[in-house]
Amino acid sequence: MAPTVSYELYSYRNGNWMVDSIHDDKQLAIHQAHLLLNGRHHNSVRVMEESYDEATDYTKSKVVFSRKKTT
Repeated sequence: MAPTVSYELYSYRNGNWMVDSIHDDKQLAIHQAHLLLNGRHHNSVRVMEESYDEATDYTKSKVVFSRKKTT
């Protein structure tokens, strides 16, 4: 069985990283990250790719997109 992949969008707000949304599509998650960053409530965003292999019960995480609002 192929690993299951999802993309978790995190936003940094009020001193904490919080999951904003979870997507099956990488480009959609990155697009949503840009929209959050263009708003006034989020200082930073990142998209994490989460791969889960049911056969081995192993999860792998990596950052695929990360941006900080410039002042």
